[in-house]
Amino acid sequence: MFSFRSLSIAMYLLVQAVFLSACSEPATPQPEQSSQDQVAVSAGEAPVGQLDKSVVPLHYRLELTIDPRQDRFSGQTEIDVTFNEPRDTFWMHGKNLEVTDVWLSDGSAERINATYEQKLESGVALVTLPSKLA
Repeated sequence: MFSFRSLSIAMYLLVQAVFLSACSEPATPQPEQSSQDQVAVSAGEAPVGQLDKSVVPLHYRLELTIDPRQDRFSGQTEIDVTFNEPRDTFWMHGKNLEVTDVWLSDGSAERINATYEQKLESGVALVTLPSKLA
């Protein structure tokens, strides 16, 4: 039988693998997005499939609180990203997450509050910032 510690480690690795697989390149080459698709994404329509490359995740830090007696777990995730163009919104994957607090730091330790809303059943969510960030 697994101990709580082994379960925690296994769950951490599973959740980390899910996060990383959501952002990894597909195994087969995908056609480039058409300019019409890019316009739809920037106009607020949720993308279906792979996300665009305007915001690129670089590193993930996960802190999870897991109790096997509970149906759900809680935690905190930090994601280092690079913005390849100024943005006031960006898309990410996060299926069925109950997000209570979202904010960004621009490197100067200034907190920039944001909102998070899952838009598609697949888990595609929109993060909205108060103004464009470079």
